[in-house]
Amino acid sequence: MAWRREEEVVMGGEEKRGEEEEAGEILCIQAASIQFTKEPKSQDALHGRSAMLRCEVSDPADIQYGWLHNGQPLNNTERRFREVSNLKFTAVDRRVDAGNFECVASNTVTGEEAHSTNASFNIKCEC
Repeated sequence: MAWRREEEVVMGGEEKRGEEEEAGEILCIQAASIQFTKEPKSQDALHGRSAMLRCEVSDPADIQYGWLHNGQPLNNTERRFREVSNLKFTAVDRRVDAGNFECVASNTVTGEEAHSTNASFNIKCEC
C-alpha cells in the first residue's frame, strides 16, 4: 500500500498535524502483490553463443526489473544486458556467467520487491 499526494509518494509513518501546506487530496493506492508469470529457467548454453533468461510479472504497471548474478546486481554490458524484463546474452562466457541468476521485480509506487527462482547455465564448450 502507498499514499500519494499530488503525484508524490508520502512515506509510511509520516504524521502531519493538518498544516496548511499539507492540505490537498491524498490517495491510498493498494497494489496487487507481484506475481511472476515467467521465471528464468536453468538451461544448457554453448560458450560464445547467445542465450536469454526470461522474466515477466502478471501486472507490469509500475514495475522496474533488475537482475542479480550470485546475489550481486548486474550492470548492462554489450555482451550481457537487460532487454525490457529479460536478460540477454550475446555471447555466454563460461568463466564470467557461471553461477546463479535471479530476476528482481520492484513496484516503483509501493516499494514492494519480489525475487524469482534462481537459474544457471550448463555451459558447454563448442570444441
